[in-house]
Amino acid sequence: MMVLQLPPLMEYTHVMEQIYDILVETARAGRLISYSELARRTGMGLLGRDRCRLRLLLQACCKGEVDEGRPMLGSVVVRKDTGMPGEGYFRAAVMLGRLDGRAETAKRCFWMQELQRVYDHWSSH
Repeated sequence: MMVLQLPPLMEYTHVMEQIYDILVETARAGRLISYSELARRTGMGLLGRDRCRLRLLLQACCKGEVDEGRPMLGSVVVRKDTGMPGEGYFRAAVMLGRLDGRAETAKRCFWMQELQRVYDHWSSH
């Protein structure tokens, strides 16, 4: 199994806290948030380095949650065009040992189950 390796994110601590708070707020409300809305609310863009940083920060957030025995909080972040998370989310799920299959149906099923676990967890916390 591949291990999810992230670069040092110390300089992004404030943005990471913002992202986490936004995702928790979204999960508690039982909603989804688009990548573009998340980027807008954190002052990041969706092009070039900002897109890469956002992906890495979301992966770090998911890893932190899984390390604490919680579901992948990044499950609430979706693409506007598909209504599902992007490929980076599913790659992270594989690297974190949460997802075995890469078929579209397996990904969709995993995401829907993980999203419900996120909602269930954060509705009571």
